[in-house]
Amino acid sequence: MRKLLLTLLLFIALQGVVMAGNTGKIAGEITNQAGKPLIGANVIISGIGLGGSTDLQGEYFVINVPAGAHVIKVTMIGYQTVTFSDVSVSPDLTTRINATMTETVLAGEEVTVTAERPVIQKDVTSTTTTINSETMRNMPVQGVGDVLKTVSGVVEHDGDVYFRGGRSNEVVYMVDGVPVNDPLYGEPGNMLSTGSVEEMVVVTGTYNAEYGNAMSGIVNIVTKTGRDEHTGRLRFFTGHPGDVTDFGYSYDSTKLSLDPAYIEDEPYDDDNGNDSFDPSEPYRDWNHNGQWDSAGDQLKILENELTKNFGDFQRFELSLNGPIIKQRLFYTVNLEGVDDRGWLPLAHSENSGIGGSAIGTIFSKLTLNTGTGLKLFITYSTAESEWRNYDHFWKYLPYRSTFQTEKTDQMTAAFSYQFSPNTFAEGSFSLFTNSYFSGANSKWKFHASEGPYFGNLDIFQPLYDDPEEFGIGGYEGTWIDSQSERMIAKGSMTSQINKFNLVKAGFSFIQNRLKRNSHDALAGFVTLGDWVDQYYDHKPLEASVYLQDKVEFNNLILNAGIRLDYFDPAAEYWVDPRDAGESDEAKQASTKWQISPRLGFSHPITDRSVLHFAYGHFFQIPDFAYLYWNLSNIRGEDGQYVTEPQQIEIHNPTLGDPDLEPQKTVAMEIGWEQQIGNSLRLDITAFHKDIQNLIATRLNYVGAINFTRYINTDYANVRGIELTVENAFSPSMSTSVNYTLSRAEGNSSDLFEAFYDLYSFPPRVRPKRVLPLDWDQRHTLSFTLNLNTSQLQSMAVRDWNLSLIGNYGSGIPYTPLNTQGMRIGEKNSERQPSTIYLDAYLSRSFDMPLAESFGFFVQIENVLNRKNALYVYSTTGLPDRSLYADTTPDGINDPGMYAPPRRVMMGIEVAW
Repeated sequence: MRKLLLTLLLFIALQGVVMAGNTGKIAGEITNQAGKPLIGANVIISGIGLGGSTDLQGEYFVINVPAGAHVIKVTMIGYQTVTFSDVSVSPDLTTRINATMTETVLAGEEVTVTAERPVIQKDVTSTTTTINSETMRNMPVQGVGDVLKTVSGVVEHDGDVYFRGGRSNEVVYMVDGVPVNDPLYGEPGNMLSTGSVEEMVVVTGTYNAEYGNAMSGIVNIVTKTGRDEHTGRLRFFTGHPGDVTDFGYSYDSTKLSLDPAYIEDEPYDDDNGNDSFDPSEPYRDWNHNGQWDSAGDQLKILENELTKNFGDFQRFELSLNGPIIKQRLFYTVNLEGVDDRGWLPLAHSENSGIGGSAIGTIFSKLTLNTGTGLKLFITYSTAESEWRNYDHFWKYLPYRSTFQTEKTDQMTAAFSYQFSPNTFAEGSFSLFTNSYFSGANSKWKFHASEGPYFGNLDIFQPLYDDPEEFGIGGYEGTWIDSQSERMIAKGSMTSQINKFNLVKAGFSFIQNRLKRNSHDALAGFVTLGDWVDQYYDHKPLEASVYLQDKVEFNNLILNAGIRLDYFDPAAEYWVDPRDAGESDEAKQASTKWQISPRLGFSHPITDRSVLHFAYGHFFQIPDFAYLYWNLSNIRGEDGQYVTEPQQIEIHNPTLGDPDLEPQKTVAMEIGWEQQIGNSLRLDITAFHKDIQNLIATRLNYVGAINFTRYINTDYANVRGIELTVENAFSPSMSTSVNYTLSRAEGNSSDLFEAFYDLYSFPPRVRPKRVLPLDWDQRHTLSFTLNLNTSQLQSMAVRDWNLSLIGNYGSGIPYTPLNTQGMRIGEKNSERQPSTIYLDAYLSRSFDMPLAESFGFFVQIENVLNRKNALYVYSTTGLPDRSLYADTTPDGINDPGMYAPPRRVMMGIEVAW
């Protein structure tokens, strides 16, 4: 540990002060009308205090340019000033702006040119998609996660996102270069609203050495920064979230009279012995509505949820930007609130509210430009939401299923210092907290494995009906209260050491703190009573350093780098659980070191054709929940952390392993881009990924008691071809089509698969070859179409905007079973029905004297109202039919097997 700290301190001293790329570079050539280079021409980026001048070859460059749109002025005595507007800069990329200047005898003459984004970005060495704020605002999306559906190589299924066949937790999400994934579970916390986003960069291929702890992709969100004009935007949505009207869904009232009944009167203390409830008598408010309900009352509440109303979805968003002190101090504020009742009965999709208010997300940013090359940034964001997922098992007792809440806070202090036109440093310090709860009641208290106490001891374990289709008592078997804290220090130094080499070196240091208090059971083992109590407080440490060089020649761009990662689990464990509690038998988990080489190049064959290739090694620490699962599970009498586990006393406990090795992916891709005509881009990319050391489970036999432990043993491989066609026909029309043909295979999709095979009846033999993974979608097709009439003269048809997003996905795999529950053929040998989605956004804006514009819009999701199956019954491959003899129509008709039906929203927007 001491050696590591000394190494980091030495590195900082030598390299200065990793922020992931939030800035780009502008470069080009300035010539006169004869084509000869102009020496000493000045290139100024308006409003941000950056610029450069041309050298003996008439060439210039400006580094450390914030992502977004800029205005550039090119000036030289004796020549007309040339101004370029809407110059788009993307993180880690070079925007080329060349100018031909005209001689003049009149000072102050100026010509303005609207910069055109190049059809082909020649310095991209791996597959990267960039979406700016203006494009995002006019798309039929609700959040940044919805935008990913339009990216090649991305498969979205029931809220989970898979990049090029990797698992859903292999993607790192970053905000201004700072990771926002919850380290316990690998999923991103509450994400920012689209109104706070300047640009979103999605890397699905290989990526530079500055990015780590991710095996499948990077999503880097660059937030907006205030400028010298006050601007704002207010948007309000309302609409119909959809419902189960078209699914034949209803409640069977006869089940209230069965013994046992599916719904019972809420219990009460009959103090006066009149066999009826009186308002003064204590009762159990099972459905949390603040009043006592009979079984009939509860049924009416459920039936009222079968249809939803217009207005059951509401969302607002307010964005403000501007100067506090012009050219020096700027602010950015974004507020968002969502109330979405969802389309499924009593499954509130999202209800945001910070401190009980209607605001669910707050983002704020202060930017100070000192004018001396130093910029300071302070960012604070907080988000809070709660939701309940629909579970058909709890159709008649939905309040016995879990509801979930999540609160995310992040504060970042960052700086950027420009030592010279060639060199700048960046640094940041962040505090990230994610609090998560999942359970039927947050007020429960637990003692050992007896269950929840809430007044009196209640039955925690679910009680089943016959034929085990619905829950008629107990609760969903999970209660989790966790908190993840991350203290993140990052820094980098970037230097254009000569005309060709842009060198970047950096470091990161992450101190985690993971707290978990839970009482739950592994999926599939609820009826065995194998409850697992966990109570721990661990502080793992991560650190990294990297060095990379971007070499830019006219006919070759090379990105080469190397990364060193360090991880200390900071935990003890017992190899043999029979030794649990014996401190002299405890083993300290070892520290891990990993070296990751990265290489990519782009070769412009002509000014319209580019070949690229990329290769890299990518490591990822397993989700911390697997490292620390069940290592400690009891509290001391004083409520403090106790190291002596009790898990060996229950049947077949599952134990984490803090000595798990990092998971590894070796990825490569090769692609070709071709510009056709003035605006059409064709991109064909082939990719391959070899994935090793994935987490699985293994059953261990220790005397009379078995236990299961997480191990590194699973593997997978992915290969595919992506085809992208983009065409900006004119400023009024653009379209894109993305097609992916891929094959994602492995020995397991679920880390408990080997365990399930062993405990099936009869036990199944593990496959000897790779099989399709659960998310293997062979054919994925998406398109976007954007039309706007802002260039037209007629007021009747002017300022309309139409945006369409379409998606087609071939069926994902499922495993066919016979009516005895035994497999027919191999794992994942059949395919579900394909899915088709079409979303639309239509808006009209009007000029206003007191505002920039006023407009209205309509957004429709699933325009075709298609019933897209998310899941199927294994005996038929259909979402609405099962061949099991003991199933009932009520049990089979599960609307949760489908994606949401059509949802219509409309709203107004004011911009100033």
